[in-house]
Amino acid sequence: MTIIPVDPQSIKENTNAGSTRSAYALPMEKTEHPDGSVTIHRPVQWFSHLPIPRFSYDYIPTTVICNNCSEAFLHTELVGDCCREVWSNEICPRCGEWDCCNIKFERPSDKTLEEVLKKRNKEAQNEVF
Repeated sequence: MTIIPVDPQSIKENTNAGSTRSAYALPMEKTEHPDGSVTIHRPVQWFSHLPIPRFSYDYIPTTVICNNCSEAFLHTELVGDCCREVWSNEICPRCGEWDCCNIKFERPSDKTLEEVLKKRNKEAQNEVF
C-alpha cells in the first residue's frame, strides 16, 4: 500500500470552520432607467453543505505503480469514473485498469495539524527576526 502524505507547507486553518452554509454570487444584473440612472444588483444564492473542516491541506504528488501494466506515474494522474453506479478514483491513466493500485491518503488529526501549523508559524517568525 502506498501512503499519500500531506504537504506540510499547504496546511491552513479555515476561518469559517464548522459553517454549513455558503453564498455563491451570481452574475451582476444591471438595470438602466429612463432618467439615465443605473442600478446594479448582485444576487446571492445560498446553499447548504457538510461542515467546513477546521484545516485544509494538499497532498504531495506521489509515484504509484499500476498492478496491471507496471507503469509508474503520479497519483495525481489517476482517473476517476463511474460504471453501473460503481465509482473508482484509481483508474490507471496508461492502461485503463480499474483499481490499479492500492493507495491510502494520510488523514492527520486536527491536533497534529495544529502542531505542524504552530511549528511552521514559529519558524517563519524566527526568520523575520
